[in-house]
Amino acid sequence: MDGVWVNPFSDKKVEKSGIVLNVIPGSAFGTGLHSTTKLAAELLRKVDCRGKDVIDIGTGSGILSVLAKKLGANRVCALDNDNLSIEKAEETAILNNVDIEIRLSDLLSVVGENESFDILVSNIVAEVLIQLMKDPKFDKVLKENGFVIFSGIIESKERSIMEQAKEVDLVLKDRTEDGSWIALMFQKKT
Repeated sequence: MDGVWVNPFSDKKVEKSGIVLNVIPGSAFGTGLHSTTKLAAELLRKVDCRGKDVIDIGTGSGILSVLAKKLGANRVCALDNDNLSIEKAEETAILNNVDIEIRLSDLLSVVGENESFDILVSNIVAEVLIQLMKDPKFDKVLKENGFVIFSGIIESKERSIMEQAKEVDLVLKDRTEDGSWIALMFQKKT
């Protein structure tokens, strides 16, 4: 990604112009080098995070949450259903000196009734993205005119994602791909 650098070395400081993301490669998904992470990050940069509230569902290593915070997000909430990912996301937040709320959650299960976000980002497989859109809290978690960034979609699943997005009043705003991976950005219809 232009202007974003991933530093996999905990004992080295990377001096680059732009944004440096410090991540120790480990067992949690998301070192920043996978195509789906790059695609999601690209769309996150396009959407303008400054002053916005962002929720990252299936955060893995927390790299997209850290990026959102470094792009100026006001509040970032990172969710994952895996304890190892939660630990990794906490480590990544500390390495990058950013304040992120990190919670163990099965999709939106721990999101409060009155919590809503300007941007929802999720880099997980299409079947889980569809399940997420069917979650009763999905509509409430997105603020008016909120943006949704989905990555981790293989070509054969794109149509299913598009159909479900239409069901929940999401309008396609951007699409990007890398090889057979696709990322989509939607906006909530008002």
